[in-house]
Amino acid sequence: SQGKEGSCVAWACGYAVKSFEMKKATGIDHTIGGTNVMFPLGVASPEYLFNRINTQNDACSKGSYFVGWGTTRGALDLLKTEGVVTWLEEPYSDANGCGKVDNNKEPVSPSAAKNKIANYASVTDLSETSLKTLLTDQHPIAFYALVSSEFMSAGPDFVWRSGEGTTDDAHAMAIIGYDDNKRAYKVQNSWGTGWGDNGYTWLDYDFAKTAIKGAYVTYSDNLTHFNVETPGFVTVYHEAGYVAWCKLSYTLPSGERKVIEEDLSLFFTFKKVIPPGSTNVSLEVGGYAVLDPLKFKQTWSTSNVQACYKIWGTIFDTEFGAIDCAY
Repeated sequence: SQGKEGSCVAWACGYAVKSFEMKKATGIDHTIGGTNVMFPLGVASPEYLFNRINTQNDACSKGSYFVGWGTTRGALDLLKTEGVVTWLEEPYSDANGCGKVDNNKEPVSPSAAKNKIANYASVTDLSETSLKTLLTDQHPIAFYALVSSEFMSAGPDFVWRSGEGTTDDAHAMAIIGYDDNKRAYKVQNSWGTGWGDNGYTWLDYDFAKTAIKGAYVTYSDNLTHFNVETPGFVTVYHEAGYVAWCKLSYTLPSGERKVIEEDLSLFFTFKKVIPPGSTNVSLEVGGYAVLDPLKFKQTWSTSNVQACYKIWGTIFDTEFGAIDCAY
């Protein structure tokens, strides 16, 4: 159980979705000998993932996000760039870790890189055909919804068919299967085995179109039956002998103009995800107290960009250039 921490995103993306991927890749089961006893080497650690994405010491009970923006870390972004350790290396506890040490508190574990995701995609088609196809193709679906009071007190026979909570009731879970007899998707929650049906419940096929406010799947090379848009991003690696500044601007689909500005010291990295559907994207980089201005500015008309740059040199001779994003 996630207990009193707001770690539901880490449970949905790590414990549920990534653990399933690990089983497909390694053949190591989640449990021992078909029992209900967890095998900790076969399960992704929600503790590690939550500690890496939650960077506010005083906000352990608050939620986190699937996809990051600005300085906010997203669970799926971190799974793609860093990976996650197993439960064996870092067991979950809602009484330690979060808020007990300085954030960005959880150091990157070398073993996390063995458990990365290759890609992720937003699921916008919430039709029965779409979701069942993803599940049949072995893609569990991480999602969030505004859960109702009836959902919160669900028992073994519960099927969520109506009723929602407020934005304060936003909660992340994973869809892992479906049952045509119930006309419902099987949902894996993170509230312990005493909730629902041994920790699981059901979401009605039709109500899912209303209840699901955002959904994602992970994949390796492609999603067989779907067109995939990989989220756009820009990255600037800093290897220069001066403090730099980075400014990323874009227009959201709503028309709002977003501007993200950060200073960048030696060996630090500016990496930002550009929300899908954004337009008029602009990246500017400059240096403080430099005698040779960088004059670094790149623009793109849409968010469909994956661009990486490096800056280096001294205050007398500034340099920048495009590099491979695997750098």
